[in-house]
Amino acid sequence: MSKILRFSSFFAFMTALSLLGACSCGGGDDDDDASTDDTLGADDDAADDDVVDDDVADDDIVDDDTGTDDDTGTDDDTSIDDDTVTDDDTAQTQIVLDDGSAEASSRTICNECGIAQEFTPPVYPARLISASFYINSSSGLTRETKLVVYYSTSKYTAPAGDPVYLSAAFTFTTANAWNDIDLSGVAELDTLIASGDFYVGLQGIDALDTGPYIGVDYEGPGGYWGWTGSVWDGGTGCLMIRPTVQYLM
Repeated sequence: MSKILRFSSFFAFMTALSLLGACSCGGGDDDDDASTDDTLGADDDAADDDVVDDDVADDDIVDDDTGTDDDTGTDDDTSIDDDTVTDDDTAQTQIVLDDGSAEASSRTICNECGIAQEFTPPVYPARLISASFYINSSSGLTRETKLVVYYSTSKYTAPAGDPVYLSAAFTFTTANAWNDIDLSGVAELDTLIASGDFYVGLQGIDALDTGPYIGVDYEGPGGYWGWTGSVWDGGTGCLMIRPTVQYLM
């Protein structure tokens, strides 16, 4: 009898152990499920992170596009344009030797006779772009003349050689006033004044006529020259001619 009781007790004990083992396996399955759920959750989060990264990449693309638009915008292109010579790169000066008051007049008196005033540019190289003449009398106002320009590598000497520019015949328009002549489009004057002086004046065109009267300032610094047809003679004071030159800044 005691043996049967011991066997029953042992059987009950083993049954209990079996039940406990089954519970332990069920707990293991729960842990695996939980770990699986955690893993899936982590994957979902990672996927969300990837979406965020994609958004950041999109932002980078937008920034790159904006940068491209800015580059094509003009700032860089404008800097290229700045390398070319424009009005912003140049300055101009009117050279004034007279005091604005004419004590006398001068004119050409024969065919190809001439009068000219000597000037020194403030900066080299320079380009002559206009000249203003003070017409001191209505007499001879309608008579034709030619504008003449000489260059010289020396200073304080008479013009020498052929003129750089000799205009077609023209007439001035207003007496007892300054008359402006635009020379900015004259191709011959694109050759710059690189050194020395230059001369601006008038040349006669008719042996039987005389040119217009140009004012003379006796108190001027000199540099007034007259061509007689064979020689240049120096005059007193300066002719009332005011050239404007342009130069790079």
